[in-house]
Parts: sequence; structure tokens; C-alpha cells
Amino acid sequence: MGSSRNGPLSGSWARLKTFMSPVELHDSSNGLGTSDALSHGDHVHAHGDRGGGTLHPPARRDMIDDAANSDGFLAQHYDLRFRRLAQMAVDFGLTTITTTHMPTPAFVATSMVNKNNVHGSFVQLNSGAVLSEAVTVMTANHFHLPMTPALSMKVRTGATTNGRYWFGMFDADPSAVAYDVAASSGLAAFAFSYDDTVASGGNWQVIASDGTSQTTTDTGVAVANNTTWAFEVVMDNPTAADEVRFYINGALVTTVTANLTGGSTSLRWAATRTNLAASASNFRIGLVTLTKVG
Repeated sequence: MGSSRNGPLSGSWARLKTFMSPVELHDSSNGLGTSDALSHGDHVHAHGDRGGGTLHPPARRDMIDDAANSDGFLAQHYDLRFRRLAQMAVDFGLTTITTTHMPTPAFVATSMVNKNNVHGSFVQLNSGAVLSEAVTVMTANHFHLPMTPALSMKVRTGATTNGRYWFGMFDADPSAVAYDVAASSGLAAFAFSYDDTVASGGNWQVIASDGTSQTTTDTGVAVANNTTWAFEVVMDNPTAADEVRFYINGALVTTVTANLTGGSTSLRWAATRTNLAASASNFRIGLVTLTKVG
């Protein structure tokens, strides 16, 4: 049973009560008959007979991140409220990928090599020692804000010196565009970026651009060499106004409500690194998932 990120398990709890009445369920904090207070993080173990059901508070490494869970992704990727649209996984020990319901992304690199580590299987994209050469992974444009997609991407940086990184959703290839001039360059984006030629305090930046104006937010999260990152961009409409939420390693870093693309703007997901000096570089990409919020 999945959990609701923002409150009780309304739909799942209603289905549970079809089979088990509240008086038959209890945990250490709820007295008999008061288990309707099932909270975020609770889950159910059913042990054959109805009287054996017990509720447990949030020790749920399989469903939501905590200090012991290193995968970095939010509960939404296990949550029954989120419907999986598509996924790209790197084949273990290989430089090939398997996609599920996803347009096959194109890889552009001088060479590629498989890299496995404790966080999973990655493809490393290597560049040559060429100024402005970019290594990229991206799909064609198939998505837009009204679809309320949620993009999660596991990547690993190489050297950040003399590099420009983009990770997120765009209406075009972002690799030749510095994040501070995204909108003036006509690039629509919901993305994370770092550019070694732009004064940014050494932190990841969040860019929301409609192709004309942009919102730029310093996340306060320092960029680091040879580090694995879980980036997430969640396009949601929980209220009357659209918003896009950005997460790094499971932590919300900013919510943006301005300069969002319109429904007619088609988007792709992309991960890129561009050489800002004539030196070879690389980055790695692993699991990429697109889900639909709601």
C-alpha cells in the first residue's frame, strides 16, 4: 500500500475499511477504534486473519526516503497516487538501455562506458578535449505542463570545472545555453543547471523559463565533483494555480509559480554537459522515470 505524500491515505484507507473495521486495527499510538487517524508514513501488515492486521508508524524504507535510504528519490515513485508513464534503465554492466513506455532517448558522446556503483547502473558519456563539445541524453518533445509530469533522474557528475550542466525538461537542446540567459535565448525550461562561467556561488541553480522571462533560484546546494545526484522536477496543479517543485536528493529546494510554460509548449527531458575549455570530460546517467502526478 502506498502512502499519500501530503496527508492520510484517503483512497487506500477507504478500501482497507471495506475489509477491516477500525476497531480491528490499532498501533502503539492509536487506541482501539481510533485507527482512522492513519497518518503519513503508516502502512499495513495483514497476517491472514482479520484480527492480525497491525498498523506501523513510519519505519518504511521501501516507501519513503529516510536517513537509511540512499536512493534519493521521493515517495511519489512508490505512491499509488502516481501513475508511471515511462522509464529508462541502464542495462547492468552494459552501455545499452531498456525503456518502458518512453520514447527512446538519443545519446551523443565521443565514447560511452558502463559504470556500476552502489547507487545502480550508469552509462558514462565521455567527451573529447574539444571546446564547446557537449555530451547529451535527450528525447524528442513529447510532454507539456498540463500533463503534470514528474521527472526523476539519477546522475553522477564528473569534473565540474570548465563545465556546464543541465538536467530537466526543455523545449530544445539546452547544451549551448548558459542558465542566466535561458529566457533571452528563447529556451523554455524547468531544470537544474550549473555553469562554471557564471557567478553562482558554486551551487546548483533552478531555472523556470517560458522562453521569454525566467525565474532563477540558487538552491544553496553546492555542486561537487564525482557525486551522485537525484534530481526531480514535479509539475503539479494542487491549487488554482500551476506550480513546479524542484527536489535534490529528496529535499525540496524551491517551488516556482512564475514564468511557467503554456500548455502549447512541448517539452523533452534532457541531461547534458558542455565543455567550457578544451579538456576531456564526462558525466553519468542512470535511472530516469517519468510519472504523472494525480
